[in-house]
Amino acid sequence: MINIVKQKPFKRRHRRFFVKSKIHVKIPFKNIMKWILVFAIVFAFAYFVVYIFRSTLFKSEYYIYNSRYSVESVKNFDDPALYKIIKTQTKWENYYILKYFKRRDILDVIKAKYPFVKDIEFRYSQKNTVDVKLIFDQVDIRFKLWKKLFGLYKWNTFLLYSWNILGNSTKIIELPSYLSGLNNLNWLFFNYSYEDFIVNTDIISQVFGDGVRLVYMPGSKRIAVFVGKNKVVYINLQKDIKLQMTEYDFLRKYDMDFANYIEIDLWSLEWSMAIVKR
Repeated sequence: MINIVKQKPFKRRHRRFFVKSKIHVKIPFKNIMKWILVFAIVFAFAYFVVYIFRSTLFKSEYYIYNSRYSVESVKNFDDPALYKIIKTQTKWENYYILKYFKRRDILDVIKAKYPFVKDIEFRYSQKNTVDVKLIFDQVDIRFKLWKKLFGLYKWNTFLLYSWNILGNSTKIIELPSYLSGLNNLNWLFFNYSYEDFIVNTDIISQVFGDGVRLVYMPGSKRIAVFVGKNKVVYINLQKDIKLQMTEYDFLRKYDMDFANYIEIDLWSLEWSMAIVKR
């Protein structure tokens, strides 16, 4: 007999294993602080810019209505037309725009008519008012025509008022009385070199000194030098000035009658020959 034994079906047991894992999350504090700092700087800069604009460009008291000119500027040269240009160029302008952005443009406008103006300075003094200081270049020579005095600066001549001090240290060259009635001398160097005139008159001044009168005759390009009360020496600016000065020096040293001459003409004849008059 066969015995049949029934077995229970085998059940596999599955064990579940649970692994506890520890995940470390690193918070980037350094990057966060970095971005906070950047944001703070940007915010501070934006606030600063807004503050600057509100306290300068958008503040009504910095818009110029009045201009005041330094005493030194007016003493040097006080042509009303010059200061009218400045007033026109500065009125209604913001002071900071005027000082930092438009100063050079305004100077160019001024120099177009007054080339001897070297620079211009602006300074805020009180509400809606700017203080203006003009800096002038040196005048080359001054011309006197009757009671009028003209300044010469690089081909440009301009009227000087008797109370102006511009060019006070430069020599004066007189013009003949038949030119009276002229209000400008812009034609003076139309057909004669300005540079040659400056060089030649400097040579003449070195020989004769400061105690003489120089009278320039534009038509003939000659200069009459009045020495003392009764002597005049005529010089031709179109001929060699140094040779003429050498001839004059020779007469002064070796001519026994030199003191009696009232006229000495150094240019009418050839070299080493002069016309003299007692």
